[in-house]
Amino acid sequence: MVNSNLYGIDSHGIVRLRLYVRLIRKMAGTDSEVSHMASPGIRPRAEIKVLWETQSAAALDGNWGFGHVTATRAMEMAIAKAKVSGIGITSADNCNHIGRVGEYPEMAAKHNMIGIALTTSGGEPQVAPYGGIDRIFSPNPISIAIPTGRRPILLDASTSMVAGGRISLAKTRNEKIPLGWIVDSEGRPSTDPSAYYGGAVPYTTTSSGSKTRGALLPFGGYKGYGLCLCVEIIGGLLSGAGFSRGGRGNGVVVAAIDVSKFTPIADFKEKTDELIQTVKSSRKSPEIETGEILVPGDKEYMTMEKRLREGIRIEDATWEAIKQTAQELNVNIEAYVNNP
Repeated sequence: MVNSNLYGIDSHGIVRLRLYVRLIRKMAGTDSEVSHMASPGIRPRAEIKVLWETQSAAALDGNWGFGHVTATRAMEMAIAKAKVSGIGITSADNCNHIGRVGEYPEMAAKHNMIGIALTTSGGEPQVAPYGGIDRIFSPNPISIAIPTGRRPILLDASTSMVAGGRISLAKTRNEKIPLGWIVDSEGRPSTDPSAYYGGAVPYTTTSSGSKTRGALLPFGGYKGYGLCLCVEIIGGLLSGAGFSRGGRGNGVVVAAIDVSKFTPIADFKEKTDELIQTVKSSRKSPEIETGEILVPGDKEYMTMEKRLREGIRIEDATWEAIKQTAQELNVNIEAYVNNP
């Protein structure tokens, strides 16, 4: 969660802490109101099971433990298999929310491998198909990390215009959202994040009905929709988690490709750096805001460096939710804050 905040992906950062605690309590039978991805809750210290395994592939059962732990284990196995076979691929079922998807391909890049991860979310569809209004898909993110002579190239993107957490964050901040992110329940474009929820309370069983809620839109029209559909099939059906509508938890598929098995890693990095330099030396559009042409991951790494220097600002609403959670669990949070 802290890494997500450091990278500027605040929708997957510490704002999720209360949700995860409530999911632990749901598994323990002490919170029946929370609802997230059709998960039965989080089981701390769950044993991850290997369902089947070959030299280059494996399938895991996360046993409803922490999704971050399950996805990390999946990528660790993919990396180990890639070292032997050149490529490793692992799927995970019965997996809770894995957080920032880019976390896992980046693991592979640190081993001089190309990392790939994609996931779908069951239980609560959020995205309308191209030309449609009803929620059918999850945001179905895909992430790719590529080693270079500098920082890895890190593509981490939803196949929807934005992840659902961005809408929740805007609602928490009482902010408008850009036109084109969502449509309301009648299919009309809206800048009001409340139109997405239609009166439902995020992450609870309280709902005003699917027909009164809006939906996220796929990015790039029919192209993003096509990619969203493919991730739905690979992430959801290949892993066994099922469709976004009626599925359960995150359906996860991760892969690692050992570059050195295909071409010398030094040559690969040199040519990749040359390509990046060619891209960055392109004539710049007058509308560019950063002063330079960025490659995927640049913005996140620059945000990380800035926040490591200056700290991470936590929203007032997020801090209040953390304090409320601490109070419910009889934790003296001020003692931890004052004595880190």
